[in-house]
Amino acid sequence: MKRRGSRKSGPLSQSEHDWAFAKRALMRRVPPDQVIERIAEFREGEKHDPLDYARRTVAKAQQMLGSRAKATAEATAADSPQLNRS
Repeated sequence: MKRRGSRKSGPLSQSEHDWAFAKRALMRRVPPDQVIERIAEFREGEKHDPLDYARRTVAKAQQMLGSRAKATAEATAADSPQLNRS
């Protein structure tokens, strides 16, 4: 069974691992600045500008999580009975 939105099979790239790390950390409510710091430290020497790379990675993760949270909230609201009908 293929998952919706799944990518081609094979190993994940390091960027995909970093993005997944950022999403998991943000879902655990680790402050974004700490997530950025961890990724930048880990990528030091591998990226031209590890801090910029980390910022963009965390911003992408925040955007994805925000979109998912908004969609979940909208679906929940649509499925809930309205309590205050006039």
